[in-house]
Amino acid sequence: MKARAMTDDPSIWKQVAGYLWGLMVPLGAWAWNAMNKRLERIENELDAKADAKELDRQKDNIAKLFDQQADMRQDMHKGFSDLKDIVHKGFLDIAREISHKADK
Repeated sequence: MKARAMTDDPSIWKQVAGYLWGLMVPLGAWAWNAMNKRLERIENELDAKADAKELDRQKDNIAKLFDQQADMRQDMHKGFSDLKDIVHKGFLDIAREISHKADK
């Protein structure tokens, strides 16, 4: 009778493969969870940066609107001052005309 080596038994290889598979599944699950957590953290950081950039852009837009509003206010003030001067000069011209006609 010939002695058989333990490695000649096919069932031993099935057991080794089962043990390795049993070790790989939890390791794979851990790696998957770690990768997903890292991706979520990166996504949140990118969202925060995008939100900060968007907020800065909106602040710039609002500042431009206020600057334009101030410019419009100055233009309107100048326009109303010019209109007031024109109307005042017109009334003075009319008053002079009336006084010249009344003197004649």
